[in-house]
Amino acid sequence: MSKSDKLKAIKEGLVPYIDDRKEALPTDLNKPRFIQNCMAVLDGVKDLEKYTSASIITTMTKGAFLGLDFFQGEAYAIPYGTNLTFQTSYKGEVKIVKKYSIRAIKDVYAKVVKDGDEYLMEEHNGQQDLTFKPLAFNDGEIKGAFAIVAYVDGGIQIEEMSKLDIENVRKKYSKQSAGMAWTNSYGEMCRKTVLRRLCKHINIDFANPEQQKAFDDGGSSEFNKKKEDVVATSSLDDVSESNKEDVIDAEFEEKDVPPDVSESNREGA
Repeated sequence: MSKSDKLKAIKEGLVPYIDDRKEALPTDLNKPRFIQNCMAVLDGVKDLEKYTSASIITTMTKGAFLGLDFFQGEAYAIPYGTNLTFQTSYKGEVKIVKKYSIRAIKDVYAKVVKDGDEYLMEEHNGQQDLTFKPLAFNDGEIKGAFAIVAYVDGGIQIEEMSKLDIENVRKKYSKQSAGMAWTNSYGEMCRKTVLRRLCKHINIDFANPEQQKAFDDGGSSEFNKKKEDVVATSSLDDVSESNKEDVIDAEFEEKDVPPDVSESNREGA
């Protein structure tokens, strides 16, 4: 199957698949634009033909559930073996938190702290106070990261993690601790990790279980599983030598395959 035929088949399968799940979509989702942007992103995927149609459709649909735009870099379609998998970006995480927090958020962000930066976190009468003065154009080693959420009502919450804390999460819970996301985008992964930890203290209310599951699947780490369980579902041993260079911090589970795409016709769905 040529790439153009693959794209056509994906679009023909994706549109009705999303339509059948319209109750799980955000009310403000611009579906025509979302589909158009998905196809633009997929057109740029190298060797798209080798990835299963089922995994591509599933990945795109998870982005639709959360209202994340792949073209705008709010979510990624990550190669893993012969599948594409879903992962949120730091930008997407911020968008989700702002949109679905029960307590109105004024701003939320995460930053890395490097050698030479001035960083001090204190508590006064139970209130957190943070001083951060980054060194201009700092190329020093990352020492840690912090995340802040500022609420409309004036309240704030802060979460901080040392580099050791981040590395422990990476080694114990990451879906692919040696993947390209950690290797090539270490700073973003540090920010995403501390932001995810901060999210535990933010009351997020998704409209339906599909959105919650998509958010859980989009994380780069699984905190509810032991490391050996995570490795079992996404081991590099199951990926051929030629595909290992494509493996990024993500996993794909067969239970996520669209049920209406059978094994025999996945490539032509």
